[in-house]
Amino acid sequence: MSAKKSEELTFESAIIELENITKSLEEGNLPLLESVGLFEKGMELIKYCNDCLEKAEAKITVLAKNANGEIVEEDFLEKSEEQ
Repeated sequence: MSAKKSEELTFESAIIELENITKSLEEGNLPLLESVGLFEKGMELIKYCNDCLEKAEAKITVLAKNANGEIVEEDFLEKSEEQ
């Protein structure tokens, strides 16, 4: 994926593109080299989507009660690892 393309790409559009690639590959009507190219593009899109999800997850915080019953803000990742 080129730098310009990744700047324009959103998570949602990457998912749609992945769905289209998956459909094309599942149909099995493509030449081998084209299938390999689509597979590689799909893997790049998966990495992009995972990066987007990790960034979003890092921004999420949760409100929780501490031992004293006070409401405190905690990092989502720390909270999910405790459970």
